[in-house]
Amino acid sequence: MPVPHYLALSGDAYQRGRTHGGELRQQVTECVDFYRELFGCGEEELAQRAVIFERLIEAYAPQQAREIRGIAAGSGLPEAHIFAINARSELVPIEAAECTVLSAPQANLLGQTWDWCRQMEDLVTLLSITLESGHRILTITEPGIVGKIGLSSAGIGVCLNFLLAPRSEDGVPVHTMLREVLEADSLATAQQRLQQAGVGHGGNILLAADSGEAVNFEFAGDQVDERQLHESFVHTNHCLFREVPAGEFEENSQGRLQHAEALLAKAPGPTLQGFKDILSDRQHPDAFIWVPYQPFYGLELGTLCTVVMDLSRGEMHLRMGQDAAAGFESYSV
Repeated sequence: MPVPHYLALSGDAYQRGRTHGGELRQQVTECVDFYRELFGCGEEELAQRAVIFERLIEAYAPQQAREIRGIAAGSGLPEAHIFAINARSELVPIEAAECTVLSAPQANLLGQTWDWCRQMEDLVTLLSITLESGHRILTITEPGIVGKIGLSSAGIGVCLNFLLAPRSEDGVPVHTMLREVLEADSLATAQQRLQQAGVGHGGNILLAADSGEAVNFEFAGDQVDERQLHESFVHTNHCLFREVPAGEFEENSQGRLQHAEALLAKAPGPTLQGFKDILSDRQHPDAFIWVPYQPFYGLELGTLCTVVMDLSRGEMHLRMGQDAAAGFESYSV
């Protein structure tokens, strides 16, 4: 099953945004409506909170702020709504065990399940972005959101999973940070951009390069752990390197971590197909890696999309949803 929406973007930041908002007007509107309900706040409060994130994005990544304003212009929606969904990880007031991430820097492989609400499955969007410099980005995201999981023509890939740890609303939004990683011309630049984002975030960001290098960042409120990776590595939804309580979902997160690590250890070596197999695993009934949709705050939570990236080839392999017979579609940066 191919990705529901694919869009090629080029030009300056504002032009890219206008095209994004115009071509996906209906989908951006549906995305905004979904999150406005999930945020659980009125229009005035949402506008006030969006202004905070607009200022943070403007200060950290001004071209992203221009692109977001372009999306608003193209879609005909208020700028506050588009800034808000680009900070949706910070504004959604609920916690969940979301996503399992794998890395094998020695094999230039990176992958994850993207676990989120089933109601978003038909809105998943793949953006193919060409910057004015000629730098290219491939990112799987949501309509109106400028970046998420992806890879670039610089041979850099990035994954994200939710971290069961303190969050605040005084840090650069995590999706903004992901897009900056994808715009970086080297792993060193990508690391620097994450370091410059400071504290006040919640999430685990794993980035890797086709040079065989990888780095993991755990952002837990006012704590940040940055760690170089040299061997195969798994991350789920609790902090691995800091003593931070993970609450009610820690047992599930620990179970997925241990199961995925065991599967990696049994494999003859990290391979593209091996990553796909691990991320498709449902052997452990209490800790599915490929998560079936389950009730969640009146919604359904499960694996929207499975992503495996071969950084040496500049390829992203995607499988949508829950159909085991669907197979993976391949896209090149």
